Amino acid sequence: MKKRWLLVLFPIFLGSLGCSLFGGSHSPKGSRFIVPERVKSTDITEGSRELLLRENLLEEYEINPESALKKLIARVLKDPKKQEEPRSLFCCAELACAVAERKTPRWNRRPIIYPETENGRWAMFQKDRFLNYLNENEDILTYYGMATYLSYAYLSFAQQKLGTEIYSPRFRRACDIYNYSLSQTIRYSLKRAPRGSNSTSRLDDLQKSANNSFVLVGFEWTPDDVDDLLMAEDYADDEISLKSRRFGLGVPMIGVRYGEGDDRADFYPDVTTFPITALYIPLESYDLEATENQEKIHLVNPWVQDTLEVGESVIPVETDLSTPLAYMLKEAGFDQNILEGYLGGETDFRPEVYLLQPHQPGRIPIVLVHGLLGSPQSWEVFMNGLMDDPWIRQNFEFWFARYPTGKSFLYNARDLRNALRSIRESLDPSDSDPALDHMVLVGHSMGGVLSTLLTHDSGDYFLEHGLGCSD
Repeated sequence: MKKRWLLVLFPIFLGSLGCSLFGGSHSPKGSRFIVPERVKSTDITEGSRELLLRENLLEEYEINPESALKKLIARVLKDPKKQEEPRSLFCCAELACAVAERKTPRWNRRPIIYPETENGRWAMFQKDRFLNYLNENEDILTYYGMATYLSYAYLSFAQQKLGTEIYSPRFRRACDIYNYSLSQTIRYSLKRAPRGSNSTSRLDDLQKSANNSFVLVGFEWTPDDVDDLLMAEDYADDEISLKSRRFGLGVPMIGVRYGEGDDRADFYPDVTTFPITALYIPLESYDLEATENQEKIHLVNPWVQDTLEVGESVIPVETDLSTPLAYMLKEAGFDQNILEGYLGGETDFRPEVYLLQPHQPGRIPIVLVHGLLGSPQSWEVFMNGLMDDPWIRQNFEFWFARYPTGKSFLYNARDLRNALRSIRESLDPSDSDPALDHMVLVGHSMGGVLSTLLTHDSGDYFLEHGLGCSD
């Protein structure tokens, strides 16, 4: 069937994705919302006003924007030429986003997604009010879904006219509309699309769901490793002086893997996070008689993918590598018992080494060893600088060492050596990965002394002089 982007808009009017379980009007970490304020406006650009004027719909838009949008879409549906006209598609997308913004509750326009393990009293206080509001205004998700779909349709057709359209202000605004409306769709639809990557949802029908609507792209993690999905912008830290971020299409998210208290035998922190970018990609063609929705929300790994190929299009992937790292460094408990470890008191941790992602053969580990009274959190700025380099991301991976800094150098060196040996034997029992032979140790202060001990062979000198400890 010949592609017609707008043919599936009629089912979109049938319902919306659902509603979120969570409420609240402020970010739990005090982050700044990074989407341009003009996208969150209930108004439209001058170009869209001119198109409405030509269609004799401007006066109706001023009185009833929803009615004007429906009439404009109906006219576009009747005219195949308008279906492939970027200006008309953009106007429809902008109107849909503006109508959705008018319908969202002023007291909770950006519901925060909290971790499943967290029960904020003030958030739960808003829950019933928020759900009741959405139950009475189900078309909020209808219009956000339309804005996502139509802005993507515009961008797809605009790529065929890159010589002129890419320099148009509406091209840049369409990218912002896509990202914002998809973000709002995900926020409001969490009840229909639970946290894990095996979640199900539809973009056109509230009552039905399709299996495998979320697809992991480019990950070494499996769907079972995705225990939680959070919005990166909810936890962005403005105090980070150096950030790793790329701009494009998609919604940056935080994938969370909880390891504490389960049977997973691995070398990851109790809270392991990894960057995810959510992208809604409409199909290239449609079967209007199909009873099962085939749309996908791609959960892309921005660590290894700067772009995503969809048909003949290459989509730059919006990326936030810094916020997932900052969230893990704060939530994994690395800063606990630092003072006890320094004073030689009772502490519940021994020297350990943690992986941040599954090891890939061929990637050389960079082991970061902190200094006196330090923790892996000391490496945040350093990591953000290195992660921004695609060559480093492709060829290296980062491991964190953690140890009680008041303990003897020799004992800490012995335990870290044993930890590295255990990881090596587990990851490469056949000793076939040469990248692990080129492991790089980066130590700060006391960590530099430990790194020296780990990389130098003292023979039996320390044991013979009663200075060492046996393995």
